[in-house]
Amino acid sequence: MTTPPKRSGNQADADDPVPRTSSPERSRGHSLIERLEERLRCGDDASARAAVRSIVESPLLDEFRTRVDAYDRDHPEARKGEGPVAIPQQEVRDRIGEIPVGVLTRQARAALKCPTGAEFTPSRIVRLSAETALKQLKHSDPGLKRPLTDDHYRLLPEIIEDGWMVATGHRTLEFFHRFSGPMYRVVVKQTGTRHVYLATFHYTEDRHLRGALRRAQERKDPK
Repeated sequence: MTTPPKRSGNQADADDPVPRTSSPERSRGHSLIERLEERLRCGDDASARAAVRSIVESPLLDEFRTRVDAYDRDHPEARKGEGPVAIPQQEVRDRIGEIPVGVLTRQARAALKCPTGAEFTPSRIVRLSAETALKQLKHSDPGLKRPLTDDHYRLLPEIIEDGWMVATGHRTLEFFHRFSGPMYRVVVKQTGTRHVYLATFHYTEDRHLRGALRRAQERKDPK
């Protein structure tokens, strides 16, 4: 198994736009991203990337995934969105929250037709929602040959920023990136509110990149 580069998990610098805290209450995703978006509304891409990387490399990511694991243990039916008792989505979001995991480049925003003016800078941020985080647990099972760990999730900003980007569907982008071992695939989707969410993150193979490129070409040149 290829181990991803170890991250230090250091706290952010004093001038970081998002205050560091280890409190699960204060680190819950909605307020965190709201503060981040407000600070970045008139900021540049470099500031946005630095802020999101500081969050992903901090204990905030560990706390988020810990909440996901705890909720899954208490509500195993929530992972599949089914069960004898339906779990309201708002309850899942309130208990787990969401967290920023990347920033779209100008090229990616253009592919999604995101406005690039200051009034729409929040569309740069890629979010990991509570619902998707629960579904992602299937890729993090310790019984898997190559489970996804916190260190793998800390690769997300780099994959989204530097990966091979392919526009494969309406409001959908796929990113492929190979480090010193397997290839990773990240899919992001834009909602009707212009927010962008991570849809899936997992290991992949070269043939899937070729398939994504073929689908993108078919979209550009429909028969």
